[in-house]
Amino acid sequence: MPRIASTACTLALLALGCQGADATFATPAPDAGPDGGVGDAPPRGVGYFAHRRGLVRPHCLGVVLAPDRVLATRACLDDTAISALRFTAGGAPPAAVDRRLEGGPKGPTVRLALASPLEEARDAALGAMPAVGARVEATTFRVTAPEDGPPPPTDWTAEVVEVREETFVAELATGAPTCHGDLGAAALLDGRVRGMLVAVERGGPEHPASPRCATRYVFAGLR
Repeated sequence: MPRIASTACTLALLALGCQGADATFATPAPDAGPDGGVGDAPPRGVGYFAHRRGLVRPHCLGVVLAPDRVLATRACLDDTAISALRFTAGGAPPAAVDRRLEGGPKGPTVRLALASPLEEARDAALGAMPAVGARVEATTFRVTAPEDGPPPPTDWTAEVVEVREETFVAELATGAPTCHGDLGAAALLDGRVRGMLVAVERGGPEHPASPRCATRYVFAGLR
């Protein structure tokens, strides 16, 4: 796997994994309590990328736009060949990433075409950015080795503290994000994806499992 060297990974402040082949991995957070524990299944349209030579999964996360279209963060693709990535959601067999798509949202997100459609995944419903004070739900995935089976989803919530022109900032409220491979996590409210996790900032409450993990998240709006 390639060495982590991107600006986006530096912005992650050791909290979010742009996983590369020689990356060092943060210790996975332990199971959270009833306010944000390991869930039974990820929400509609939420999935993850795996690197074909990856030592652990996920590489980063993504959102299903159509059976053969997904949305990812540009940081997820830094120093990573698209041909090395596979994507899965909703229990579907992993599909190879084929190419980037022109057009679509600008900024920190990018649309990708899959080599084959996901058989069982459902498209995510997109919505407008939430207002300050709203509490969004997010799902990330516990870090696992490929031989250990699919990584289980972990649910947590964050409260929106600032809305900017094209992004919003939310601070961890409940649960314990895994702090690795979380770029691309979807912020959900009322069943709709309201943003995608693209960076973290200093500040925010202390992470309940690992003080090194950042808890102030920057989400890019999708509409």
